[in-house]
Amino acid sequence: MIYVLAEHRIHPDKTAAFIEAAKIVAAATRKEEGCIHYTVNVDVEDENFVVFVERWESRDHLQSHFGQPHVATFLKAIEGMVAWRNLEVVHSEKVEVL
Repeated sequence: MIYVLAEHRIHPDKTAAFIEAAKIVAAATRKEEGCIHYTVNVDVEDENFVVFVERWESRDHLQSHFGQPHVATFLKAIEGMVAWRNLEVVHSEKVEVL
């Protein structure tokens, strides 16, 4: 299993449009083979900071996700909306659950 944290700093005047595009990609992604968990989270103190939290069965499933048409549509839709982005893939060799 792998985890993905995708952080986005959105331009203030683009946040609403970004969230709408994120809703569409999230709904489609949750139907993908290998997707265990996929959420879009808006910081309660900073609505321009959005984090996608994902859990996938394997790196291959994540790689397949990157090639899906709904991902390409999302990336096209958010062009010019994102000021900064950080994408981290965490492999689950040791995950401590409390």
